[in-house]
Amino acid sequence: MLYGTYIVLLAWSLARFGSEISEGLASVPVGSGWAIGGVRYAAYNVAMVPALLFCVRHVTTRTQALVAGGLAGPIAIIPGFFMILVMAGLYPQIVDETVPVNLILEQLGSRAFQITFQVVLFGTLIETGTGMIHGVNERLAMTLQERGRELSPLARPVVAVSLLVVGALL
Repeated sequence: MLYGTYIVLLAWSLARFGSEISEGLASVPVGSGWAIGGVRYAAYNVAMVPALLFCVRHVTTRTQALVAGGLAGPIAIIPGFFMILVMAGLYPQIVDETVPVNLILEQLGSRAFQITFQVVLFGTLIETGTGMIHGVNERLAMTLQERGRELSPLARPVVAVSLLVVGALL
């Protein structure tokens, strides 16, 4: 759903303001600090790796690990790349927007697509949060298993709710 929605957004935006996208990309020179900004962004996301390692238990060969790693980056970055392309068509006015995607969706002029996009994006955030909570639960279960103990069935929802409360308060 996420990729389908982003593909529709990109195709529609290219059709609607494709020339403005080209102009936006060509009009702004590459400034300094872009490389360190990319490294910082990647570093923020690396913090999620320990919680998500439970996902790779089924990876048993070096080839599987290399293929999975080679696919993970592009799969994660493609929606962001599409969004940057679309935002270039509304540069410089998009810079001042609190939620830039809302300006894009308003410019496309479809309330139905705007709602669909927001529901899909919200669903993706829920899916990501659920995966992170499950990852923490799995890490706790494996740590206890290595010590000869077991995570009780009641502990899993307690951990999940505790993480949700802490996340909401933050």
